[in-house]
Amino acid sequence: IRTVMGNNFPTLLKQFHATLEQQQERILAALDVNDRLSMIEAVHRVKNNAGDLGASLLLDLATELERGLQGGELDKRLAQELLSEGKRVLKAAADLINVESQ
Repeated sequence: IRTVMGNNFPTLLKQFHATLEQQQERILAALDVNDRLSMIEAVHRVKNNAGDLGASLLLDLATELERGLQGGELDKRLAQELLSEGKRVLKAAADLINVESQ
């Protein structure tokens, strides 16, 4: 991705980080009140962003969770797995942003 994006890579990475952080917060809020519709929207965005940057485990978790949500099921265990993986990806993205900024 870095090669394809060239000088735009740091900007893309920062946008990815900000969006993922925002969607993680939306997922947590939706979990607190069992808001399946808000969760579907947030998980869908996570899925798309994860796919764009090649975060394959995050993509797989989001895909599975979204499928269940669309079928009427809110799997809280899977949602927590997604949130945990999201935190790991956020940390990795932040570390990479720091490297790219130097």
